[in-house]
Amino acid sequence: MDRATELATPSKRDLGQVIEWLVWSAIVGYSERITRVFLPLDDLGVDGIARRVDDDAMCAIQVKGRTSLFKGELQVVLRGPAR
Repeated sequence: MDRATELATPSKRDLGQVIEWLVWSAIVGYSERITRVFLPLDDLGVDGIARRVDDDAMCAIQVKGRTSLFKGELQVVLRGPAR
C-alpha cells in the first residue's frame, strides 16, 4: 500500500470516533430537554457523560459501533438500547 492510500484509509479508531460523534449529535439534537455532553480527555472507561440541564440528571455512556464495506461504501448502523 502506498503512502497516499495509507493516509486516506481511515483507521478503526477514526471510525469509532465518527460513530461516537453521531451519537453525541443525536443526543444533543433530538433531546426534548437541554442536554450537554461531556467527553473525557483520558480513557476512563466511558466515552461520554450526558447531563440534562433542567434537573441535573446524568448518565455515563459507552458507545459501541460496527462498520462494514458494502459495494465499496462504508455503512454505519446505529442501534437503540436493547429492550
